[in-house]
Amino acid sequence: MPARVDLVGAMIERTLALPETAALVNKRVSARLRVKSQTDPNGWTMPDYAIVWRKVPGPTGPRHGTVAVSQVPLQYECYGPDLRRADELARTLLGELFPEPPDAQGFRSPSNGCVVFDLQEMGAGAPLMESATDLPRVVGTLFVRYLERAAA
Repeated sequence: MPARVDLVGAMIERTLALPETAALVNKRVSARLRVKSQTDPNGWTMPDYAIVWRKVPGPTGPRHGTVAVSQVPLQYECYGPDLRRADELARTLLGELFPEPPDAQGFRSPSNGCVVFDLQEMGAGAPLMESATDLPRVVGTLFVRYLERAAA
């Protein structure tokens, strides 16, 4: 039986493959906020551009048939030196994930075989200050449909 895929890892990979977004974040994309500290000396010097992807609770939708397709909400957190530039990063990210004219949004992760079929926005991103660090960020949620098992 094939192992379950890492959706967050696939979204990190995809984000780093988006040219404009990748140029802004300079490899600062992760599943957690990595602020440089004594416990994480290789963390990011902040405030700067960075993106954090997280699975969040929410609707998962029905499963159809026997194909192992999952539907989950996935949160993006776009950090910037200030709220205006955090919003600029979020708009750049969404602009590349949802290009005009509409292109297929699906992709396959080279490292773990995760196949993403569809992305949908679940509302507009909200500008916030990160509570623990007071860093400016824009937070939004995407509804992602993907194949649970690695494609052959």
